[in-house]
Amino acid sequence: MITISVVMPTYRDSVAALETAELLCPQLRTSDELLIVDNGSGPKHREVFEAFARQHPGVAIRILVCEARGSYAARNMGAAHARGDILAFTDAGCLPCAGWVDAIRSHFAEHQGSRVAGPIEMVFKHSPPALIELVDARAHLNQDRYVAQGWAATANTAMVREAFVALGGFDQRLQSGGDFEFGMRARAHGHSIDWCAAMVVRHESRYTLHELLKKRRRIRLGQRQIAGLAEFPEVRRRAMEANGEVREIGAPRAYPPMSAARWLLARLATRLLHTYERFCRVYERHAKTRT
Repeated sequence: MITISVVMPTYRDSVAALETAELLCPQLRTSDELLIVDNGSGPKHREVFEAFARQHPGVAIRILVCEARGSYAARNMGAAHARGDILAFTDAGCLPCAGWVDAIRSHFAEHQGSRVAGPIEMVFKHSPPALIELVDARAHLNQDRYVAQGWAATANTAMVREAFVALGGFDQRLQSGGDFEFGMRARAHGHSIDWCAAMVVRHESRYTLHELLKKRRRIRLGQRQIAGLAEFPEVRRRAMEANGEVREIGAPRAYPPMSAARWLLARLATRLLHTYERFCRVYERHAKTRT
C-alpha cells in the first residue's frame, strides 16, 4: 500500500496549524504520518504541537524544529525526515477537504507520474466577498493556471519522495517563489505534473489591505531572488522545451454570487495592482542600471 507523509511548515501560528492538523488526522491511516515542521516559533508553540500529538495517539505525528529561516527550508527538513512513499504538502491554515489524503493515494496508485496537484478553493469571510478578498482570490493560488504551466503552489501538491530527493528539494535561498522555481526545475528534468480534481484544499482569502500588500511584497521579493539565480534562465528554457505549450486544466475558480459592478471593480483593482507592480519592476531595473 502506498504510504503518505504530509509535510506542513508553520511559523508562530499554532492555532492555524492545529486547525489544519485536526482535518488531516481523520484522513491518515496507521501507515501514514503528519510532520509538523516548526520554523523557529519558540518553545510555547512547540509545546502546543506536542500536546496535540499526545491527544492523537493513533496517528503518527512528528514535531520537527527547523532553525533555518524560511518555509522552504522547513519543507525540506520535513521531506528529509519523511518515511512515506509520497510527500504531500500543505500549509498551516489550509483546509484539506475530506478524502484529500486518499485522493492523493489513489492518484499515485493509478498513474505513473511523479507529481500531482489539485484545486485550491477560496473561502470568503464576507458575503458577498469584500473587494480585498476578491483581489486576493483573483491574484493568488489559481492552481489550475499554475499546473497548466508545469508547477503548483505548495498549499496543495504531492510528489514521489524519491523524485523530490533526487531533484534536491526546494531552493532554501528563496523566501518566496520556491514552488515555482522547483516546478520549473522538476519540469526541466522530465517530471510532468498531473491534475487531480478530487484533491481539494480550501484556503481563506485575505480580507485586509495590510495582509494583501504583505503578500505582494513577499511575492516581489521572491521574483527578485529568482531573477538573481544565474542558472534559472537555462532551467526555464529546458522546462519549456520539455513539456511544450501551456495546456488547459479543469474549470476556472468559482466565485459566489455578486453584483456585476462589484465583479468589475475587483477586476479593475487587480489589473491596477499588477500594472503598479510592473512599473515598480521597470523602475528597479532602471535604477540598477544607473548605479
